[in-house]
Amino acid sequence: PVLLLIIALASLATMLWYRAFLGKYNQGLHNSVVENLNRLFPDSIVQIGSVSADGPDKIIVNNLRLASVVANPKRPIVTIHRVVLHGDLDIAHWVQKTTRVAHVDLHGVRIDVWRNSAGLWSIQTLQPHPIPNAPPPSINFQDATLRLFSDAGSAANVLSFSDLQGRMEPVGANTVTAVPSARSAIHKPPMAVQLSCRSTGLLKRLELTGIVDVEQQTWNAEGSIDSLNFSPKLLEAMPAELSQYLSQLSGLECLASSRFRVARTVEQGVSFEVQGRISAGRLRDSRLPYPLDKLSADFFCKNQILQLRSMRASSGEATLELNSDIMGFGRDVPMVIHAEAKNLEIDSRMRESLPASLREHWDRLQPAGRVDGDIRLTFDGHAWTPIASIHCERVSIKPWLFPYPVNDIHGQIRYQGGTISSERLNGLAGGQPVSSNFSLSQQGKQWIGKLDLQSEGALAIDEPLLAALTPEGKETSGVERFVRSLRPRGTIQVNHATFEKTTAESTGWNRNIDIQVLSGSIKYDHFRYPIHEIQGRIVGQGDNWWLHQFQGRNDSGQILCSGNWSLSDDVEIPFDLRFQATAVPIEEELQRALPKEVQYVWDELQPSGSIDRVEVQLNKVPGQPLTTRVAIEERSETNQQAGR
Repeated sequence: PVLLLIIALASLATMLWYRAFLGKYNQGLHNSVVENLNRLFPDSIVQIGSVSADGPDKIIVNNLRLASVVANPKRPIVTIHRVVLHGDLDIAHWVQKTTRVAHVDLHGVRIDVWRNSAGLWSIQTLQPHPIPNAPPPSINFQDATLRLFSDAGSAANVLSFSDLQGRMEPVGANTVTAVPSARSAIHKPPMAVQLSCRSTGLLKRLELTGIVDVEQQTWNAEGSIDSLNFSPKLLEAMPAELSQYLSQLSGLECLASSRFRVARTVEQGVSFEVQGRISAGRLRDSRLPYPLDKLSADFFCKNQILQLRSMRASSGEATLELNSDIMGFGRDVPMVIHAEAKNLEIDSRMRESLPASLREHWDRLQPAGRVDGDIRLTFDGHAWTPIASIHCERVSIKPWLFPYPVNDIHGQIRYQGGTISSERLNGLAGGQPVSSNFSLSQQGKQWIGKLDLQSEGALAIDEPLLAALTPEGKETSGVERFVRSLRPRGTIQVNHATFEKTTAESTGWNRNIDIQVLSGSIKYDHFRYPIHEIQGRIVGQGDNWWLHQFQGRNDSGQILCSGNWSLSDDVEIPFDLRFQATAVPIEEELQRALPKEVQYVWDELQPSGSIDRVEVQLNKVPGQPLTTRVAIEERSETNQQAGR
């Protein structure tokens, strides 16, 4: 019985000692892990949960959290649900303090990254300090999440990358040694990195391999991106330090796939190259007149250039092909854009997208319709230099010099070096074929150039034609007032009309106009005797106009007309008109057309029959009353009509 009691007491003592030793061992493990983590991350706040051994070569650490001492706010930067350490970790090594971690498995990792007030990324503040004579372990991680915050604030936008998995291992681990120096500097070997991830709604898959050299503060990586959902929301969620490189694409939505290379050196800083393709894109940009849909393109970019090649898009019924070189990523960087458009609508939206200088050209012509175009735009960082070749199909314009609507225009228009020109445009004016050529440019604030036009059919003398005698935006011209006073009707043909101004110092546009009156009528306000079946020419050179071989009829009377007038800035236009009529019926409408003093004589004589010859001269000098001279000649031997 005594022996059994001794054995029982010995067993109990052994069990109590083992439990005490095991408790001391587990506490020692916990303290050892904390101690080593503090040595590895001396500038960090380290917190862990439970620590337990799982066999002679495995230790499990739960709920590891790392925060930075200098970070603000001091929230966890790295949170790991479970850390599994592999290596020489049994009790014997622990007692002899010769433990060594050869490999680490990380499960349930979350890394939060933001930019602090000092300009450092939060993850940079957790820079590890290798333990002397301890080669860094290889690391596997899975089920990891990376959250990228736009700033350090509580309301910051966040980009989340989930399902991260990969591996990190030291390069040349066997060469890791302590380097003797006054401060016992520790050599930190580069780490090879391999990872992949996805992000629901943002990224189908990302794969990356690279090397990080913490000691030299250099790194490089290459990889691929599959189906990145690029959008303005993505840019908003990015930190400004990253989104600034993509500011030119702020209106773009698309799917992008690419391969990339990115590196950092002490001498050159960060450099990158990305080559890929975008598809299913939409672009909304205030610099463009229309939204672009069904956008696809190949692209290449690096630090100082973004290139687009074979870009295709549509906007309504229009299609667009574009190539572009953008020399940087700011808002005002040099760029070259070459675009070909088909079936493009020209309207107020296009006008608003143009530089101010081009909007002035636009307002001079007031175009509308649809065109095909080849456009090259060069921007030097300060001003645009456009070159454009536009093919018109069913376009309408209203030129400011002679604002008569011209429709159904087809032909080629070119813009280069501040000059807009066309060798020939054909269209319809008043339903009749017309053609034109022009070359217009801006000299200072003045427009100079030449505009030629002619009609190939009879144009009706109607309200739009009369209104066009005054340039767009000007007060009613003297020539319009004078022509309206003639009460013209009928049709005309413009043999040619030329408007020319060679220098900015010229006071106005020189006109050279030849108009053929085909079948017209007039009834002048100050001599209201109607003349019908008028034929003849109206010729204008500069400010001087005259009538050439004008003739018409009134009943049986034949009427010839000649005269001239001059354009001036005065409200009244000086003119001199002469009418010569033969075999004029003595009728009441002739009496009403005569001056009042002549009508008095008429009432006294009460003539009837016809008059062989009547000459009327109308003369107007600005500031003076209209002068009217009437001469009547009657020859009895030539007039067989009875009368008195």
